Amino acid sequence: VKMKALRKTFVSVKGIYYQAKVYGQEVTWLTPHKFKQSIPKDVDFRVMFTFLQFYNTLLRFINFKLYYDLGLRYPPVLETKKQDEGAYLAAMKVEERDNVPETEETSSPEVEPAPLSEQQQKMQDKI
Repeated sequence: VKMKALRKTFVSVKGIYYQAKVYGQEVTWLTPHKFKQSIPKDVDFRVMFTFLQFYNTLLRFINFKLYYDLGLRYPPVLETKKQDEGAYLAAMKVEERDNVPETEETSSPEVEPAPLSEQQQKMQDKI
């Protein structure tokens, strides 16, 4: 948002498509609508949960790197009132991180896994 990298958005039956240009590379992703979904019985949710954890960790690292390169604090603070009103991206309060001297070695802070949503917790409990 700060770099004005978001190029296109499109609402479809599947959800909301976003397209942004990040370091010269176009990235497109889909955010599904919040509907109740039927869960098939022939799917191995343990495997799905493993991939979910992997991609969640991968995206947190990528977001940390992007924020770090822009000199911003990660994770951003969410303004609860705006988020409850459905502001989503506008609810993010982006802050600059504290200046660190270039001579000092910097390391990625340990990031704890994001809390599971109610549906993810139910899937994990089934496993």
